[in-house]
Amino acid sequence: MVAARLEGHQTNDDLTLTIPEIIDSLARGDNSDVEAFFCPLEFAKSIEDCRVSFSAFHIAIDANGRTVMARLMDFMLHSILDYAIPRSAIEAAHNEYEKSKSTSKITRLHEQARRLFTPVATSGEGGELLLFLFAERVLGLPQIMCKMDLKTSGSMHFHGIDGIHIGPGNAPGELALYWGESKMHATYSAAINNCFSDISKYLLADGSLKAATARDLQLLQRKIQLSSKDLDDALAAFFDPDNVAFNSVEFRGVCLIGFDASDYPAPSEQRAEAAVHASLLTNVEKWKSSLSRAAKTHGISSIHIDAFCVPVPSADRFRDEFRGHLGLTNGA
Repeated sequence: MVAARLEGHQTNDDLTLTIPEIIDSLARGDNSDVEAFFCPLEFAKSIEDCRVSFSAFHIAIDANGRTVMARLMDFMLHSILDYAIPRSAIEAAHNEYEKSKSTSKITRLHEQARRLFTPVATSGEGGELLLFLFAERVLGLPQIMCKMDLKTSGSMHFHGIDGIHIGPGNAPGELALYWGESKMHATYSAAINNCFSDISKYLLADGSLKAATARDLQLLQRKIQLSSKDLDDALAAFFDPDNVAFNSVEFRGVCLIGFDASDYPAPSEQRAEAAVHASLLTNVEKWKSSLSRAAKTHGISSIHIDAFCVPVPSADRFRDEFRGHLGLTNGA
């Protein structure tokens, strides 16, 4: 009964889709999209005494001994359309291209997406975009709602959770709702603790009108814009606390945790990737221990969380370079 609306969704071929099939149909990109820019230190390893699935990636080093940071920023810039604009608008622009062979609507959407980002120097939107890329491309968890599209001004930052994704639950008819949080700080301990502190309010919410999730759940019911209205309506039932389908939703977390690492070569230096990789690898157990402690401290050790630790040469420089690639200044 719980999955009836989803499993009643009909495709153009009149085939009934299950929740995993719906998730698969919404998937965009895959692991290969990030392989040119990140190297795994560990992937999807369980941490003892909690339900954190730990992954760590470092920025790739090319054969010249330099980081691929500039190319990573290009990749992120080219991904803002998927991140910030609803699928329904992208499909409409694609349909217009199919009809007229003009890319003007697609180009316009990309410019709209760019202008949604804030020029504020301390903005965490670059990390939020990176969270989106790891959730969709690496984990295969589709973004269910474009919160950037709800902003009324590019000069403001959208308050609340950093991302909302979905995946299949543990049993047929169950849906996993992933609350996403991104933090980039100078130290891994501050980034981890602040990330888990913020996401705990969502993971521990009870679905009531007083809960931290209340506004986001309301937006999910009203603002889903996927490939069809039937699919939007079917999924919206799962985000309505007054609907029986809400009882089949498991809250999970997905986190992007960035922090400074001195292991990378300076801009004027060269260092082999193997040396960078080996040096960063010696810190993995410390990151895991910090994640375990933070999960216990914030009462979320029993909740499934996919945590991506991403050391960068400098969190501040990462923010500056991302804004630079978007062409944003305080006057943009």
